Amino acid sequence: MADSTTTPLRIGVLLPTREQAITDSFAADPLLDFARQAEQLGFDSLWAGDSLTARPRLDPLVVLSAAGAVTSRVTLGTAALTPALRHPLVGANMISSLDHVCGSRLVLGLGSGFPMPETEAEFASVGASFKGRVGRLDDIVGLWRTAWGSDRPGAPTDYDGKYWQAEGLDRLPRPHRPGGPPLWLAGSDTPRVLERVARDYDGWLPFLPSAEAYGVARARIAELVEEAGRPADAVTPPSTPPSPSTATRRPRRPSSSTTSSTTTDGRWSRCRPSRPTAGAPPNTAPNGWPRTYGPAPGTWCCGSDRWTPSRS
Repeated sequence: MADSTTTPLRIGVLLPTREQAITDSFAADPLLDFARQAEQLGFDSLWAGDSLTARPRLDPLVVLSAAGAVTSRVTLGTAALTPALRHPLVGANMISSLDHVCGSRLVLGLGSGFPMPETEAEFASVGASFKGRVGRLDDIVGLWRTAWGSDRPGAPTDYDGKYWQAEGLDRLPRPHRPGGPPLWLAGSDTPRVLERVARDYDGWLPFLPSAEAYGVARARIAELVEEAGRPADAVTPPSTPPSPSTATRRPRRPSSSTTSSTTTDGRWSRCRPSRPTAGAPPNTAPNGWPRTYGPAPGTWCCGSDRWTPSRS
């Protein structure tokens, strides 16, 4: 794992697809303007969340494809995609297509589904089993990696997992990036999660209550990565890989008419006008915008110059 003392700080911003849904607006133009402005301001990455019925919003793979077409440098990521909501072969094809559109700028944060009744109903609506969803996520990841690596000499073209089986995976379009985009696990710091991150994933997207908890968990991942026999930098902390063009770039300070928000894992999630909204609904942050809908309870919003807990 990269040393935090030498890895440059990189800041990403979350596309407000959920906020659009809350206000019953699904226009694409504002999202594309948002993406262009984020890149112009020097942000390093753009992220989009995923939900069908639990916390509805536009599809992140479609939105990021459009964002990739109007940007050229910024990394594009899902925070987090729920693979179980799509057939894994359809998902593999969509991801490969997106990776070609954005020219290998894609990072996939993946989640198994937050344990709440709305998510369970969401799974049922697409015929997906909520029970065993953690193992199903890892199984889909195995299928995707097999498909995306099937062009290597002697590599398998069939997948025989616990939940999914597929043949002829070499017929699927492969991503622009050899082997496919990095796959980051979105999750907490339980021993089981950290073991899965260290063994099977390329990065970790946590939602932890403090920097101290993050530091302890990150150190444990480093130990587990070594035990698994993987390279020390095999697992990326929640930041995008540095490149010569972005290693020294920092976003310009937003103007006084702008406020930002960040999730508890340290990822900057929003940059938007801070002017209060007249007649704002009850479920709003102090600046009048809808409260953040993060990956789990405990997300934090920034209203003006103070931090305000947001419970969605």
